[in-house]
Amino acid sequence: GGGGRAFVCGRLWRGVRGRVLRAARDLFHQQRLLEQQTVEREAQMREMESVNRSLSEALTETARKDEELIASLQRRDESAAFLDSALSSSPVGFAFWGANLRYIRINEYLASTRGLVPTDYVGRTMEEVSTDVAAQVLPILKKVLSSRAPVRDLPVVRPGGGKDGRARQLLASF
Repeated sequence: GGGGRAFVCGRLWRGVRGRVLRAARDLFHQQRLLEQQTVEREAQMREMESVNRSLSEALTETARKDEELIASLQRRDESAAFLDSALSSSPVGFAFWGANLRYIRINEYLASTRGLVPTDYVGRTMEEVSTDVAAQVLPILKKVLSSRAPVRDLPVVRPGGGKDGRARQLLASF
């Protein structure tokens, strides 16, 4: 009897010991896996923190640029209002052309010399609105655009441009 019990106990002990060793090995592997995952998660968290800092900096920069843009738009609107006021009260004719030589802006005084209003000019070329002076003025405007050098006091003759139908002599600067 006693040897059989020792045999059974030894077998049981080896079985339990084998399971305990396998469980310990599994726990060790799981612990190493968890440690590796923890290291990876910590690296991901550092990367996310870096991305969050970058996003925060980008948002701050965007907000700063938005404020600058708003201030710039306000200054532009103020300048446009001042220009409109100066042009509308000026006893001298003013016109502004874009690089494509289309009217951008013209004041009431100059527009009225042809019996038109400023909106009749905007977006149109000189040939479309002022055919009688276009041949004299367009080459000068093109030269000013290409050289960026001003031309002052250019005599321009407007045939039949006076109220009495006679030719009108003007001085133009570009």
